Amino acid sequence: MSALEKARASWSGALPDWLSILCEAIDQPGQSQAKVARLIGYSASAVSLVLSNRYGAPLDGIEQAVRGRLMGERVECPGLGDSITTAHCLEWQGKQPSTSNPLCVRMKQACRNCPHSRRARHAE
Repeated sequence: MSALEKARASWSGALPDWLSILCEAIDQPGQSQAKVARLIGYSASAVSLVLSNRYGAPLDGIEQAVRGRLMGERVECPGLGDSITTAHCLEWQGKQPSTSNPLCVRMKQACRNCPHSRRARHAE
């Protein structure tokens, strides 16, 4: 069963665009669920749970990773003053703060108050 078939069987209605892209990436010749999962920064089991609509956590992180890594979606980063991929945005949000690096300090502050922050979405 292809990833697209698995997702269609598990999700009611039309698939979200990012999920269709994830399935298409997995179903490409020479690709696998594990390879695509590594590419977006998640485990193969997490991707499997998403495809079967049984992922027990919010989907926004995986969605952002797919949009950034597979769809090339970009957001305006207030900390960098430039456009970055949503995947790069997630990487900055996940970094441990470093007080010895001024950029890391600035980005940690910017990420806290950013409209693209996963933390801000979970607080709502």
